[in-house]
Amino acid sequence: MDFLEKRANLEYLAVPVFQEMMRHIVHVHHALLCSSVVSLSNKNF
Repeated sequence: MDFLEKRANLEYLAVPVFQEMMRHIVHVHHALLCSSVVSLSNKNF
C-alpha cells in the first residue's frame, strides 16, 4: 500500500470519528448551557 492510499484511508476513517466528536461536544455544550440557564433561573426567582 502506498502513501497516498494510506492517507486516503486515514481521512476516510477520520471523518466519522470527527463527526462523532463534534456531536458529543455539541451535546455536552447543550447540556451545560441548559444547566447554567436553570441555575440562573433558580437564582433569579
